[in-house]
Amino acid sequence: MAEEIICRFVGDQWLAHFERKPQVAFGGDMPVRAVRRLLEGTDAAPGAYTLLCDRDLSGSGILSRDITWDPPELLRPCPDCGGRGRYTGLHDVESCRTCGGRKVVPA
Repeated sequence: MAEEIICRFVGDQWLAHFERKPQVAFGGDMPVRAVRRLLEGTDAAPGAYTLLCDRDLSGSGILSRDITWDPPELLRPCPDCGGRGRYTGLHDVESCRTCGGRKVVPA
């Protein structure tokens, strides 16, 4: 099971912390910046994480997304191919044009 990162809008910024260590949080003007600062600032191990993030400023919903920390890259599954790396059309199978077959894109 991937370690969870919680990201919430607090005051005038986004704060990100590991679920098991809420006392260590990093902020940013956007969720991805707060998460990147958390991973870099804590020397987090490369690997898979689950991001749980307020979807809007009112906090009325939670967005859950799988992310991969592969320093210096913060990645998420390609939305166009669903992380498969290939596009399957009616007559063709080819590498996904969005991710180039890599299966992930920058977060």
